[in-house]
Amino acid sequence: MLRLFWSSQKLGCIFTVFTCFFPCSCGVSEADFIAGAEFDACDMNTPVCQRSAGCIMGEYKYIKAGVSGGNIGLRSFVVDTPEETTIVVKIFFKKMQHPGEETTIEWFEVGCHDSYKYSTDGKDIFVLAGGDRTFEQARKVRQAGPHLIEIDSDAVAEVFIRVELITPMD
Repeated sequence: MLRLFWSSQKLGCIFTVFTCFFPCSCGVSEADFIAGAEFDACDMNTPVCQRSAGCIMGEYKYIKAGVSGGNIGLRSFVVDTPEETTIVVKIFFKKMQHPGEETTIEWFEVGCHDSYKYSTDGKDIFVLAGGDRTFEQARKVRQAGPHLIEIDSDAVAEVFIRVELITPMD
């Protein structure tokens, strides 16, 4: 009985040492992040608010940014909502090189008369993304219709971007 206890304790110690020196990659994988979504190059000229966005995004699409080794830059897209909706912008960091100084996300109401802005305010976007390499921010828009979303970042990274829509009935 004592021998069995010692063996399980020894195995526990070995497991602890193994996980400390060889940590597993837990969290969201690239495949998990884009599962069920279709890639959109988001390189069109979709008119919205006297501007143009790259595409119309929905929950079943994803876009890429920073793929040529440069910064994420400005990415703009339209999200059409059926009613008052919370739009969750999700950014998955496939490759992280430099966090840059600032990343902003701006959600515009229909007609772009009002907007809601998030800024990292100099915080490291990679640290904010955490161990699963996924950064999320959400804002509620009040009107049904097309909403311009702009992401602007000087971070040097390759990312995938998706949105999630949460309506009051969800």
